[in-house]
Amino acid sequence: ASSMLSGFVRHPDSAGTPAPEQVHLQFGADASAQVTVSWVAPAAVARPRLLAGPASLNGAAGTAGTLVDAEERVYTDALTGQTVFTYHAPVGSLEPGTQYAYQVLHDGSPPACGTFKTAPGGRSGPFRFTSFGDHAIPRPVGNGPNSPNAAYVVDALDRLDPLFHLVNGDLSYANASEAPVATWTAYFGNITRSARHRPWMPTPGNHENEAGNGPQGYLSYQTRFALPANGTPAFRGNWYAFTAGPVRFVALN
Repeated sequence: ASSMLSGFVRHPDSAGTPAPEQVHLQFGADASAQVTVSWVAPAAVARPRLLAGPASLNGAAGTAGTLVDAEERVYTDALTGQTVFTYHAPVGSLEPGTQYAYQVLHDGSPPACGTFKTAPGGRSGPFRFTSFGDHAIPRPVGNGPNSPNAAYVVDALDRLDPLFHLVNGDLSYANASEAPVATWTAYFGNITRSARHRPWMPTPGNHENEAGNGPQGYLSYQTRFALPANGTPAFRGNWYAFTAGPVRFVALN
């Protein structure tokens, strides 16, 4: 559900209300018009929603825009029994090549802010994207792979100021750790400084396959990302496509 709203709604802070975290963006099938803002909370929240509008109207924090209710997706990790609450707010009918500002909102919590830019329409302008795979996390969490380079490459990516980033499989390496939820938390904690301002478009690899998490092992990945539909809900996110400018990108697991 969405509506036009003038002025962001602010609610008083409440003790124990989880704040939005791990904020990240994904394009819809049409990158010139569709973006989904996703985030995580450590517990269920009241009225998760997004307020987004053109940055020319909103400034850095936003003052007016479209209010969109977020979809809640939840999974319980098979290894640790931890339950993860994720939220996804899709925004459509955006203007091509336009800078937007947004706020992620829960009742009783301060907002999380970000910006994004839509892709150019058709052949109307150039764009830059970046791409790599086998990312991992910058510091040890459990016994999984880690490297300081996982942080350095995010900074290097942002210096290039791409419209979006492709992650070519093996994102957090959560399936190689005895603490998979904490590993994903560390992964998004590393990338959110970039991913809240430009879509990170992932393709799953073998290290997204976590034993017991869904029929194919990809339930954690599928719950955390809201990617263009592929017509097969059971394999959501395993393959998909989106168009940016004159280029069609196809992701295949």
